[in-house]
Amino acid sequence: MNIVSTFQMDVTSSENTTPKFTKQQLSVEISERAPVGTFVCSIKASRQSSVLYQIKEGNINNSFSINARSGVVITQNLLDYETLPLYKMVVLGTNLSGMTSNTTLQIRLKDENDNAPIFSQVEFTGKVNESAPLNSTILAGDDSPLVVRALDMDSGANGRLVYRIVEPSAQNYFAIDSSTGAVRTVGSLDYEQRRFLQFTVQYQLTVNVSDGRFSSAVPVIINVKERTESTMKFDRYLYTATVEENSSERKMLVVISPVGRHKNEPMFYTLLSVDTRFQVGRTSGVLSTNGVPFDREDESSFDVVVEVSKRGETSEVAHVCVKVTVKDVNDNAPVFVNLPYRAEVQVDADIGQPVVQVTATDRDAGRNAHIHYRFQEPQEHFRITPSGEISLKRRFKEENLRTKFAVYVVAEDEGEPVLSSTAEVQISVVKKVIPVLEKSFYAVEIPENVQLHTPLVHIQANSSAGTRLVYSISEGDPFHHFSIGFNTGVIEVVRALDYETLPVYRLSVRATDSLAGAHATVFVNITLVDVNDNSPVFTKAVYTVSLSEASVVGTLVLQVLASDADSGSNKALFYQLIEDRNYDSDFFRIDPSGGAIWTTHMLDHEKIQKHFLKVIVVDGGAPALSSDATVVIDVVDVNDNSPYRASIASHVSKGTTVLKIAATDLDVGINADILYAIETSIEKVEEKFALETHSGVIVTKESLIGLEGDFYSFHVRAKDAGSPSRQSLVPVYVSVLRPDVHAPIFSEPHYRFSISEDLLIGTEIGVIQAETEESVIYSLVRGNTPEGNREGTFAIDHDTGLLKLKKRIDHEITRWPMNNDE
Repeated sequence: MNIVSTFQMDVTSSENTTPKFTKQQLSVEISERAPVGTFVCSIKASRQSSVLYQIKEGNINNSFSINARSGVVITQNLLDYETLPLYKMVVLGTNLSGMTSNTTLQIRLKDENDNAPIFSQVEFTGKVNESAPLNSTILAGDDSPLVVRALDMDSGANGRLVYRIVEPSAQNYFAIDSSTGAVRTVGSLDYEQRRFLQFTVQYQLTVNVSDGRFSSAVPVIINVKERTESTMKFDRYLYTATVEENSSERKMLVVISPVGRHKNEPMFYTLLSVDTRFQVGRTSGVLSTNGVPFDREDESSFDVVVEVSKRGETSEVAHVCVKVTVKDVNDNAPVFVNLPYRAEVQVDADIGQPVVQVTATDRDAGRNAHIHYRFQEPQEHFRITPSGEISLKRRFKEENLRTKFAVYVVAEDEGEPVLSSTAEVQISVVKKVIPVLEKSFYAVEIPENVQLHTPLVHIQANSSAGTRLVYSISEGDPFHHFSIGFNTGVIEVVRALDYETLPVYRLSVRATDSLAGAHATVFVNITLVDVNDNSPVFTKAVYTVSLSEASVVGTLVLQVLASDADSGSNKALFYQLIEDRNYDSDFFRIDPSGGAIWTTHMLDHEKIQKHFLKVIVVDGGAPALSSDATVVIDVVDVNDNSPYRASIASHVSKGTTVLKIAATDLDVGINADILYAIETSIEKVEEKFALETHSGVIVTKESLIGLEGDFYSFHVRAKDAGSPSRQSLVPVYVSVLRPDVHAPIFSEPHYRFSISEDLLIGTEIGVIQAETEESVIYSLVRGNTPEGNREGTFAIDHDTGLLKLKKRIDHEITRWPMNNDE
């Protein structure tokens, strides 16, 4: 007797088996801008007991850490793609028995746009002759093409640089290749009008949606060489040459040689054309190619301009053009258009009934572009002409109804070798034919200011039954801006369009069989292109601001803002200050892109109380539109008297007067009561000197012996007793002299001269003398009123102290108090 029992047994891994990672190699990617502590990945190993994880090797700079128990990897330091783009680490797993295994972890850093482009030079300089033809290359100092170059440490799209010229005015004369940075002429240059041209080139990054996250600017200076009448002539007005398409052979094209040159007279030749596939011998005049192949389909001819100069001088130059034509090679097969081809033909159609027209194009030229058509295999019911028209060759029978034919058409060119392509044509036999549209979809872009009744697109349909088709717009034109020819299918504009109102139209066009009533529908997308038809508008016509005359150079005055209703480059705005004798643009500059106005010079209320600026804003359209605004800047007066200077011997006793500060106040009564005080952060000043509050007299507080050669600089504040109180600061400079060096003492405490307003320039007015044992130098400094030696009206002899008239004077205007400084 047998007894059977069922049981379940679980087989578990021995502790002596090594941990097994789920993946032998793991690859992840994280951003280089990931902050410290960012999760990278989680590494797992199958095990019976606990597994401890550690990074064994490859963790450069300890950039990552791994949780010993969970296997979670996080960043431990900041990362940088440009320093190290890939980490390849070995992760070790150890179980409780000490058995180990490892896996490879690759961490790739994703490059982010975190590096600004840097120009290779702080400034680029070029030169061009006034008579240079359009599209001439600007030359650098070594006569090589001027190329503005910048470097971006990022990679891929993040490092792709786009160059453009910022100022609209400069764009009238020059253009820059947006990808290479090569500069060329696009407008006529006139040496007499613009001897010196300066503009700014700016590049933009094309990263994601922030095209231009980082940008930088560099000045480009172009010197225009004056055109002079040249005695150099050439044996022909225009040189011609040909090059073979696709050829990598270096080929000599022409030798350029001026007529009438003296024997052994050196001539120097320079290329002014942008294309780098040409080169010219510096002294031989041999124009040749450098072996880089040409593609006639991209550009079929080149106008290569060569500049010739004598003895390397730029004073006498001449230019000649070489017309280089690229000879076509049959390197393009025909390409069918309007694919796919589908047609319907009625079962009772007559022989000769047109079915469909196939068309192909060829980018080559001449016989290489001549195309003829044939069937790939003979057809029982159809024939094709060399021009591509397929028609009925044999009538159908009733059993052919609803039959579908797949016909293959070959398009061949007449080149050597012959190139061809094949297209499938699907033909259906039907009871009643629905019109067949040439295309399944139409799209066109037009400027918003297109003239009325301009044809936009031609809708074409065919009826294999040969009946007349009529066309109509069934939907998508709510304001009736378009019409379609009833018989022609041509859509045209009948009402003015406006991009800002409606930029895109989706028309539904119907082609209807005039007899059977069958119809087909196609959509036509009409996209308006914004035209620069809106001038920029300032937020204000007049901006008014107050600014202290003590404002340092570079102080922000205000920001003018304008807006433009257009889109794209048409709404890009550039601000300029108008240079005009009625406006004070010399004292200010403006940020061309942001409209912020800054000071470039110190302002002086005593000379100019109000500054008037005229700001013009120009958009980036073509032609550019502009508007202007006025900025009025009130200069606020501050006490800006010249510094007080004094010298004192070190052996003087306590309480000796150093100098007296004198301030004036045009108010009366208590408002004119002035109190003086020393202001300084240097303790030694107040230890050595005291200021009498009401008189403004500065005296010594103690002996200055041992301080010979010391120099003290501090301020004195003059404050009136009015409400509100007004105040002003003046600098004071005191030098301590040796006891044997005595400060000069003027023979008179105050000099007064009266002179006639018709006094001749150069007339001696008087002598100012100082008593001293040392030699002194006399000079004039500004007095305590704004008129003090205004505009250098007076001059003093540095050695004798003789005061003379330097400019004409007018009694009705002012008088001149001055300070003499020895």
